[in-house]
Amino acid sequence: PLAPERPAVTVNAVIDTSVQNLCLSAAIADQLGLPVVQQREITTANSQRLLLDYVGPVELTCGNRTCCLGGLVTGTDVVLGLVPM
Repeated sequence: PLAPERPAVTVNAVIDTSVQNLCLSAAIADQLGLPVVQQREITTANSQRLLLDYVGPVELTCGNRTCCLGGLVTGTDVVLGLVPM
């Protein structure tokens, strides 16, 4: 793990190929102790513009694949978009 002093967290995730990034809830970001790296403006499917916290790094493992990336803090579900897949 990127931060061996913190235990890994196992979550169920939604896979959504219309989403570009990893999205995670504030509760998961807090549980992992992820620092806010920057704020990013996103545009939703209904053309709404939002300014969201971008946190990281996150080490993501799904099956036998692992990647390191950041994630947008939004919603209540973990969503895997195209980049982490």
